[in-house]
Amino acid sequence: MIPQEHLPLWNKIQDFAIEDDTATVKFSDKLAAAQHWSAPYTQRAIAEYRKFLFLCCISEKGAAPSQTVDEVWHLHLTYTRSYWTGLCQQTLGREIHHYPSTGGTQEDDKHRQWYKETLQLYKSIFDTDPPADIWPPPKEEMATQVQPQKAPGPLSTAAPGLTPGTPIELPEAPRLNWQSPTGIIIALIMGLPFLFIWLQYGRLSPFSLSGPEFLIFFPLYTGAIICAFVIYRLYIRKREDAFTIAIFPQDASPFQVAAFLYGKHRALQAAIVDLLKRNLLEVDNDQHFIIRSNNYHATAAETNPLIPALLQTPDGTVYNYKEISVNWYDQDKFSHPALDTLNQLAKGKGSRGQQSVFLLAFYGVGFARIAQGLANGRPVQLLLVQIVVLSLLFLIAWSALSRRNFIYKKVNSLFSQNLQGFDDPLVPTFAMQGTSAIAGLTEGLLLASIFDAYTPTTYRGNDNSWDSGSSSWDSGSASSCSGGSSCSGGSSCGGGSSCGGCSGGGD
Repeated sequence: MIPQEHLPLWNKIQDFAIEDDTATVKFSDKLAAAQHWSAPYTQRAIAEYRKFLFLCCISEKGAAPSQTVDEVWHLHLTYTRSYWTGLCQQTLGREIHHYPSTGGTQEDDKHRQWYKETLQLYKSIFDTDPPADIWPPPKEEMATQVQPQKAPGPLSTAAPGLTPGTPIELPEAPRLNWQSPTGIIIALIMGLPFLFIWLQYGRLSPFSLSGPEFLIFFPLYTGAIICAFVIYRLYIRKREDAFTIAIFPQDASPFQVAAFLYGKHRALQAAIVDLLKRNLLEVDNDQHFIIRSNNYHATAAETNPLIPALLQTPDGTVYNYKEISVNWYDQDKFSHPALDTLNQLAKGKGSRGQQSVFLLAFYGVGFARIAQGLANGRPVQLLLVQIVVLSLLFLIAWSALSRRNFIYKKVNSLFSQNLQGFDDPLVPTFAMQGTSAIAGLTEGLLLASIFDAYTPTTYRGNDNSWDSGSSSWDSGSASSCSGGSSCSGGSSCGGGSSCGGCSGGGD
């Protein structure tokens, strides 16, 4: 039972709005994406974070968060205005600092005791046991927190309520506010050709221009549309960048990333290279693979998706590449829910209306003028040529700023930054670069001759298809806090660091 004297504070914490209703990607959306949590679990974690903040304030010693609660806290700290001004100053009336642990056995024991006391305080204040899936028992929690992180993690990385292969639901795509500075600039740019014909010809409507006059107006009009489109896409790209960074899975295996970026065969070949390095496959001069399943030794974090099929195949069995491709490849085992979501984003899931405005503005005016010319018996050949040429220019701008290209290139960049974290970078490097990465291997030339015959591995980031999607994603707050909080030692906080807890507040 919450003491009467603390009820006003508890009510303030309950009423505090963590979510920003104006943000495209809300706090809970970003948290769920980053942690691969289901929506219900995310909401429960946020509710427990509120309780943790309350315990921090009423306890003289403060409180220690669970790993789940700490993940919510870490993300909230990056929303600096919401956390330090909205929460600490205006709601709690005090600053709740994220104190680091100095690490070591003594510090772990200290944190374990602090965490245990926090659970006891939780039960006494809220008159119920803390939920075990968010606040696990002290021993179990510490075992989780001190476990070293690997790059990448195990194949199955599903959080509560989310199974592998289940895409994270994308939030509603945002729309550019035309009354915003960016919207006003776009409107002004698109209005310049009309200002030109008014000053030059004394007319505002392009349909009142003569044929030669319209042939001057239309390229200017198209140029304005392209400039406006570029500004629009650069505005949208900032939100796509923030969303991609937020949702990119740090635990994705090289095989999952290869499947996302290059498709089935690059991912399959990366898995084969891994098996060859582990002496689970041999390749002969006839381009056959000999199965050595008896050589397999179980590992704590098995990431190779071909292992289940390998273990079901008798030792000494001989397969060619095509047979492995047909019999062993399971797309679900090569997928990751967060990457599936990014694939949806890259392919254009979300609102398309606003981006289509630029197409309609271009083709609408052009073909309406053609219809006008045909109705009046005027020649339209030159205008048709203009439309074709200007369409090519529009296509170049559209492709250069394609969301599809951007998302794939961003994922490539994010994964490539993690290559240094692998004990043996050969397999992840092959996933990114293909056969050039195995040129130094004894079997390198032989493998290259096998793989090249089956490998349609064109990098999707070089796909210049005309992307018609227009959804963008706002991170709400893309900035990170490097000085406002520090973490090391108790609950997992990226790179094996962790937090000790918060300072006591005492009313």
